[in-house]
Amino acid sequence: MMEMSEAVIRREHFMPGLQLLSQAERKVLDLLVMGKTVKEVALILNKSVNTVRVQKSAIYEKLQVRNQAQAAVRYVYSQ
Repeated sequence: MMEMSEAVIRREHFMPGLQLLSQAERKVLDLLVMGKTVKEVALILNKSVNTVRVQKSAIYEKLQVRNQAQAAVRYVYSQ
């Protein structure tokens, strides 16, 4: 039987970048995964649209994905 720590290590091996996300980036990703647009995320988090775009780009780079759908899949499977 696989121990919890082994499961976490294996998950992080297949989900690179998740541990690198800042708290702010995780909030943005949470909302994007829920299907919110960049503009909606900016309004909800009281940030500029440009700030959210920059954070979104950083999230994609850290998760090694190219779009919102890939980021959502990576995030959901990490939970």
